Amino acid sequence: MSVIMRFGARRAILCGSRWTAADPALETTLNDATRQWLQETGGPPFEDADPDFTTAMVIGIAHGGRIHRHLPSDKPATRNAYVNARQMNLF
Repeated sequence: MSVIMRFGARRAILCGSRWTAADPALETTLNDATRQWLQETGGPPFEDADPDFTTAMVIGIAHGGRIHRHLPSDKPATRNAYVNARQMNLF
């Protein structure tokens, strides 16, 4: 687990570039926004020490969230998740 964010009474977890939440609408909104941000900007720099935290700061806060808990992520696994998430869908 990397980042838990609060959105009012709702919570969402960001781990390896994917959001998980009990509220399906919130989860979809955050994942769509993250995907769009990664495609438009490339997301956090490849050498970022904690790309989940950077993503939470950009996407979560832009959608009215506050960081509730943050645990440093497994660097190689998280970095690979972002490399895979940056890949373009050609179909």
